[in-house]
Amino acid sequence: MTGDTKEAYLQMLPGRRTVVDERLRRGARCFLAWDGDHLAHGYWMGSGRVLIDYMEGDLVLAPGDV
Repeated sequence: MTGDTKEAYLQMLPGRRTVVDERLRRGARCFLAWDGDHLAHGYWMGSGRVLIDYMEGDLVLAPGDV
């Protein structure tokens, strides 16, 4: 996620900067779907110990799982 795409994501979901920064720090990747120049959706994927903010914790995945 580059600076420009990160800012577009944060415009779509304001107030999530801390979660986004933590997910990126842990190595998660965000896949974005665009509708023209408008960001329509973002989907996170990770492996190992994954931050699940709405569960207020981490999910520990088995080796090889995403």
